[in-house]
Amino acid sequence: MITNEERDILIQYRIKQSKATRDEAKLLIDNAMYNAAMNRIYYSLFYMILALGLKYEFETSKHQQLIGWFNRTFIKENIIERKYGKLLQESYDFRQKGDYEPFLEFSEIEVKSKFVDSEEFIAVIEAHIQIKEN
Repeated sequence: MITNEERDILIQYRIKQSKATRDEAKLLIDNAMYNAAMNRIYYSLFYMILALGLKYEFETSKHQQLIGWFNRTFIKENIIERKYGKLLQESYDFRQKGDYEPFLEFSEIEVKSKFVDSEEFIAVIEAHIQIKEN
């Protein structure tokens, strides 16, 4: 069991990790490395949802379990807009395909679009974490 102080430190670490991973995605996009960028886009969302889970004392390292918790707790209850649940699941699916399907190449347009969406997602989830703190 971790203390509240340790939890807060870990939440801030995950938020920082999310933003650093987003920045990695941008560098990869700028260098036309779209499959790798799609991977980093997904992980930037994943780390932010890990931070949110910590805030609500939900912890798991399993991606689908975390996505399911997020959807049940925030999307289904209309606390966070449905489009963010869809974005998270799509990003997970794209990451899976990019990592495991041979010959798959993401286009510049779809990766740049997901990147823009991911920036919005990160801001919304971080704002929700901050609101809960107050």
